[in-house]
Amino acid sequence: MAVGAPLPLVELEAGEYLLDTVQQLGPIRSTGMGLTIPDWQEMVAFAAASGLHLEPWEYRLVRKMCAGYLREFNAGKEPLSMPPIERETEGQPLSKERAAQREANRKP
Repeated sequence: MAVGAPLPLVELEAGEYLLDTVQQLGPIRSTGMGLTIPDWQEMVAFAAASGLHLEPWEYRLVRKMCAGYLREFNAGKEPLSMPPIERETEGQPLSKERAAQREANRKP
């Protein structure tokens, strides 16, 4: 991917409100001992203060989204880490561009 090129974004079909919730809540916290995700009490307080009426499964999903953000945030500190958008996922082939890049890297 060229420097300064816009990142390809995933198209959401539903659940954009959950992504908005994660962004408004803030997916990570610094505790002085390291980074963590928002705790349950903070999530409930945020929802109450924001007028959100989330179901239990939505709270769990928001928490998983925060955990995924933190995991990739930490992985991004590794200089040789691959951005999530460029990773293969089970059952989904690589884009033609990424497959060509991988093939070029394999050749001596």
